[in-house]
Amino acid sequence: MKVLVSDNLSSTGVNKLKEEDGIEVEVKTGLPEDELVKIIPEYDGLIVRSATKVTPRIIEAADQLKVIGRAGVGVDNINLEAAGKRGIIVMNAPDGNLITTAEHSIALMLSMARNIPQASGTLKEGIWSPKKFMGVELYDKTLGVVGIGRIGSAVARRAKGLEMKVIGYDPYISKEHAEKLGVEVVELDELLKRSDFITLHTPKVSGGPLLGEKQFNVMKSGVRIINCARGALIDSEALIKAIEVGKVAQAALDVYEKEPLNTDSPLLKTEGIICTPHLGASTEEAQDKVAVAISEQLIGYLKYGQVRNAVNMPSIDAELLVKIKPYLGLAENMGKLISQIAEGAIKS
Repeated sequence: MKVLVSDNLSSTGVNKLKEEDGIEVEVKTGLPEDELVKIIPEYDGLIVRSATKVTPRIIEAADQLKVIGRAGVGVDNINLEAAGKRGIIVMNAPDGNLITTAEHSIALMLSMARNIPQASGTLKEGIWSPKKFMGVELYDKTLGVVGIGRIGSAVARRAKGLEMKVIGYDPYISKEHAEKLGVEVVELDELLKRSDFITLHTPKVSGGPLLGEKQFNVMKSGVRIINCARGALIDSEALIKAIEVGKVAQAALDVYEKEPLNTDSPLLKTEGIICTPHLGASTEEAQDKVAVAISEQLIGYLKYGQVRNAVNMPSIDAELLVKIKPYLGLAENMGKLISQIAEGAIKS
């Protein structure tokens, strides 16, 4: 069985694949879509990070592909609908980036509270101005965590260690989990009204940004916002306006709606916004963890039929998947036929 690694993956993970009997691995990074379409038919497995865009065209050409592994959490770069129609399992590695993203969120919060990037930049320019960078303490402040999943929970635990009050919004969190974390669960509007700091840890939401002009108006004046989740969660224009009028004191962003961030972006020119280039998962430890995790998951599925962390279908064994795969194709063809009849392309 052949596995293609199309993005830069830690050598630890690549070696894990190479050492496995019955698995042949090839690393080919930076390939354009046309080239991937040409070579993908010969592979049983594909591992990507965020650079490769696994489009419907690539999936349609993947005659032998059984599984796609995302070395990380987000799968926005993989067309899940197209993969599901072909019976291709998409897996991610949700735990590998957990600690490093949580720590980066805390680092950004501290950077805002004490104006660390601005103070460092000014001092390196030869200006000694401690009074200009008066900060605030985190102690006894209220942190609002939006999304209390794996990463949000890790942030909450670290904030409790800093003796912050932690409230959270998550319609799916259990009462038991919240109590264990020591987090008071509230509705989103209440979180916005009460929080001194707000940190986002949710997937991209439908219907527009989670935080826009309406939400900024609800917040208390002087709030500070951290986003290490998805750039589309915040309306950047509304954020800049909220900072300019003093409603939001500061923001710290690690993710953007379009990446890489344009160097002419107003976000980079707005005083009060700290920007980092998507560093949430950028530690040696995290890269090794996600690489090893996704490699083990692909080996487990291709050799033993084990399905772990599948994001586009229930975890079922390989034997059952083989049995139902022809029916997935039949259902897809029937859907196309029905669409053609509805459009009048053919007569019923």
